[in-house]
Amino acid sequence: MNINLEINKKRKQNKNNYLNIITYFRGRNIEECNHYFNCIKENLNNPIINNIICLTFPEKFSGEYLHTHPNSRIIVHLLEEIDKENYYNLFNYANNYNINEFCAIIRSDIVIQENEFMSFLPAFIQDKSIYAVSSINKLNDKMWKEKDKMNNFYSLNHDIWLFKSSLNIDLENMKKYDFNLSQNEGYINKILSEKYNLINDTENIKIFSIKTDKTEQDDRLRINDNTVNNEEIYLLPETEILKKISVDQLLQHFNIDPIDIYKLKCRIFTKKI
Repeated sequence: MNINLEINKKRKQNKNNYLNIITYFRGRNIEECNHYFNCIKENLNNPIINNIICLTFPEKFSGEYLHTHPNSRIIVHLLEEIDKENYYNLFNYANNYNINEFCAIIRSDIVIQENEFMSFLPAFIQDKSIYAVSSINKLNDKMWKEKDKMNNFYSLNHDIWLFKSSLNIDLENMKKYDFNLSQNEGYINKILSEKYNLINDTENIKIFSIKTDKTEQDDRLRINDNTVNNEEIYLLPETEILKKISVDQLLQHFNIDPIDIYKLKCRIFTKKI
């Protein structure tokens, strides 16, 4: 099968359709391909989306599927057979092909919900900020109503990384992290956090996962788990959850020393005075 490196040319970006999606398209059979293609079509209905870049392999079923389902706004980028579905390919594509453009690296089954905030997002994205956001249907609101479970507000799963390209990051280090393994997200966030501020803005950026099954997931880790935000992994609290927890609750929960509380108040006071 003879396919060019990029089947379709990019649509010219404007202030309305400002966002380019970059994802893997990896359906192993017709059912999976149809499912992921439906997710693509859902995103194409969002007026902020410019193009969707699908990274795939020429000899795999998914590559042939995209070849037989052409769309002027779907760019098919063929990888070499020796390449792996790692984070490197996705961020490297953004750095090389979407310079000075807004990009969203997402999972194949993720759909970005249209809302007013997303329409004005370019005005909020700072050069040193990356939105690493969890999908809203992975958030379990019940646990936040119980005080003893308040330590569960770190999200294990981040399903979208939204930023303005190009990023000054350690791309080579990303090659060893498989995009399909959720436990690698914390390691990728650690790499990104070395140069950028990461924000898990689940309050304003609404994305959801269209799963093929109906299983419920609880995708958070406890703060007291030794894998949370240590030297190797970096997980993010969610704004949707944090806004429900008062500062006094946090101080009480973590049993912070009164002297440290005093120093914290002084720091806030002197910064705002």
